[in-house]
Amino acid sequence: MKNSFCLFLVILFVCCTRSPNIHVSFDSCQFDTLCCKNMNITQFCNSKTSILVFYDSVGCMDCKIHEMFYWSNIIGYLESSNSDCGLKFIVSPSCSDSGRVHNYLRSLEFNYPIFFDINQAFSHNNPMLYSKQYLGYNYLLKQDSIVVLKGNFLKNKKDFEKLTCELSHYEE
Repeated sequence: MKNSFCLFLVILFVCCTRSPNIHVSFDSCQFDTLCCKNMNITQFCNSKTSILVFYDSVGCMDCKIHEMFYWSNIIGYLESSNSDCGLKFIVSPSCSDSGRVHNYLRSLEFNYPIFFDINQAFSHNNPMLYSKQYLGYNYLLKQDSIVVLKGNFLKNKKDFEKLTCELSHYEE
């Protein structure tokens, strides 16, 4: 009986950590793609899965931008694994902060593409990213932009472990 109950809890935990079928929309989005000189953008846009990191105008934008450099551990994992997974950093600052943030991002020597949401359409198309249920999360997307997993992959070790487990299903 005790083993059955433990099995039930494990199944419940696994089912509850998967995200419902939420589609992230990129319709009518205009992105200025900021990246390093030797970057292959196609690799990040056409992979089987991708991690979506979305930084909006809520909170400290400079803090969020500096946080991008802490993704190097996850980037290193993606590069060393056989998973076909890209990384999409989308930055959508407020209109009043847009020029300053855009110029600052251009000056960074960041090794991966940053998609600058010019007309804030990404923010408007995806209001669910602002709900309490999703605020502060990163998302693992399938190629059709369906959310497979949500979590704070950068700051939460258990969420990172779930990410690596999920990515193992997409290895080439």
